[in-house]
Amino acid sequence: MKLLLVEDEEMTREGLIQSLPWEEIGITEIIQEKDGAAGLKKAKKEHPAIILCDIRMPKMDGLTMLERVHAVYPETVFVLLTGHAEIDYLKRAITLNVVSFIEKPINIPDLTDALKKSVERVISYNRQQESAQIHSTVVASRLAYQMTFPYESCKPVIDSLYKDFLDHYGTDKFRYVTTIIVLPEHFSNDSTLLYTIGQKLHDRLLPGHYHIIYTDRSPRDIIYQIYGSIEPSCGTLKMIGDIILSYYKSHTRCFVSVGSVVKGIQNAWHSCETARERLRYARFYEADTVLTDPPREGEMTGLPSETRSGFTETEKINQRISELPRSFRTALEDGDEEKAISLLEEFRRMWYHSKCRESMIKSSCYSMLITINQMYQASHINADAAMEHPGMIIDAIDSAFTFLEVDELLHKRTREFFYHLSHNKEEDNTIYRIKEYINSHYKDPALSVKSISESVFLSVSYLCTYFKNETRTTLNQYITDYRIKKAQHLLSDTNMKIVDVAGEVGYRDSNYFAKIFKKQTGLSPKEYKNKNVR
Repeated sequence: MKLLLVEDEEMTREGLIQSLPWEEIGITEIIQEKDGAAGLKKAKKEHPAIILCDIRMPKMDGLTMLERVHAVYPETVFVLLTGHAEIDYLKRAITLNVVSFIEKPINIPDLTDALKKSVERVISYNRQQESAQIHSTVVASRLAYQMTFPYESCKPVIDSLYKDFLDHYGTDKFRYVTTIIVLPEHFSNDSTLLYTIGQKLHDRLLPGHYHIIYTDRSPRDIIYQIYGSIEPSCGTLKMIGDIILSYYKSHTRCFVSVGSVVKGIQNAWHSCETARERLRYARFYEADTVLTDPPREGEMTGLPSETRSGFTETEKINQRISELPRSFRTALEDGDEEKAISLLEEFRRMWYHSKCRESMIKSSCYSMLITINQMYQASHINADAAMEHPGMIIDAIDSAFTFLEVDELLHKRTREFFYHLSHNKEEDNTIYRIKEYINSHYKDPALSVKSISESVFLSVSYLCTYFKNETRTTLNQYITDYRIKKAQHLLSDTNMKIVDVAGEVGYRDSNYFAKIFKKQTGLSPKEYKNKNVR
C-alpha cells in the first residue's frame, strides 16, 4: 500500500521514515514532499492510498491540500500532524476522510495505531468497491442478456435490472441502442479475456459518447449492447464492428454481426433480432467479417454477381441442389474430372444463394464426400487414400467454420480421387482385400494377423510372408502405421480426448497407445494435438 508523507521539516520526515514499523503497519511504498503545493502535485500523479501530512506548511497548508485531493480522490485516507489542535482545523477536517490528528511532539505508538486504522479503512473500502463492482458487472451482464428478449415478456426483470444498473452507473443514456453479436469459432469461457476486451471497448467508445455492456450467457456467442444519447451512423457502427473484430482476431476466427439502431431499452430486442438474422448468413462469408446488412443478390464474398444470374427461384435451386449428388456420382463413374469440377462450381454458385437451407447444403456435401469414398473402393484404389468413415465426414462438415471451407474440402477430395485414379496401379487382389479388412476393423482391439488370415483364407505364416514380399513391410507394422495415421487425423481434426482417440483406433490401454504414438511420430499425443489442432 502506498503512503505520501508531506512535512516541511526534513528531520521530522527522516525521523518518521526511520522510526515507524512500516511493514507491520502494511505500508509497502513511501513517497515524500516538503510542502502542500508539491504534495498536491505528487498526490495527483501517484494516487497514494494514505496521506500523512503536517497542517502548517509553506506555499499551501495541509488542510487546503487535503481538500483539493479529496475533491478528486475522495477515497484517499488522511492522518494529520499538528502542533495546534485548533477548533477551525477540526471543523474543516470533519468533511474529509481524516482518521486521526496526531499532535506534536509525535508519539510513535499513537501514530502507528492511527496508520494501522488507516490501512484497515483502505482495505475495507477496497473490499466494498470490489463487491460493488462485481455486483454492478453481474447486473450489467444480466441486463445485456435480458435485452435480447421482447420487453413485454420480461418487463419486471428488465425494469428491476435497469433500476439497479442506473443506481450504480447514474444517468440514463439508453436513448439509442444497437446489439452487436460476436460468433467465435472457438468459444472462450475465459472471463478475464472478455473483461479485458470489454474494458478496451469501453475506453475506445467513451470519447464518442457511446457506452457498452456485454454478456457471454448465450451458449455460442458474446452479445454487446452499444448505447448512448447520440444516434450512431452506419459508418460509426461499421467502425465499432471493426474495432470489436480487431480485438477477437488475435484469439479466434469469428463473425461480428451488427444489428439495427433502435430507440430505448424497450426496443433493444429488435436490434438483437436483426443481428441474429444477419448471422444466419455468416457461413456464406469468409471468416473475420463484419456483417452489417443481410446478403443481397451477388454480394457474397468471393462470388462475382454475374455467376449468380438466373438463380432467383428458391424451389428450383433447392431441387437442383438435391439432384447434384447423382450427377456428381455419374461424373466420377465416367472418370470425367472436368465435369465433376464443373458440377462443384455450379453447386458453389447455388449454395451461396441467401435462401438456401444449411441442412440441404450439408446433406449434399455429405452425399458427395461419401460418393468419393465409395468410388475409391469401386475402383480398387488403395484404401489408404480414401477418406475417413462416415462419422469423420460428418465431423469434417460440422467443424468447418464457413461453407467456403467445405467447398475447398470437396474440391480437394475430388482432385485427389482423380489423381489416384490416373496414377493407380491395380493392386494385387489379395493385398487389396487385406487392406480393406484392416480399414473396416482397425477400431477393433481384437484385430490380429490370425483374424486377417481367416478373412482371406490363408495361413498365418504364408499371409505374413506374402504381405511382406508385396508391400516391403510387415503386416503388424502396417496395422500399427494405419492406426497411428487414423489417430493423427482424430487429434488434428476433432475435439476428442486422447483416451477416446486411443479407443477409436483399437487400443484398450491409452498409456500403451501414447507409448506407440510417440515411438511412431516422435511426439506424445498431447504434444501432437497442441501442435496440429485446427
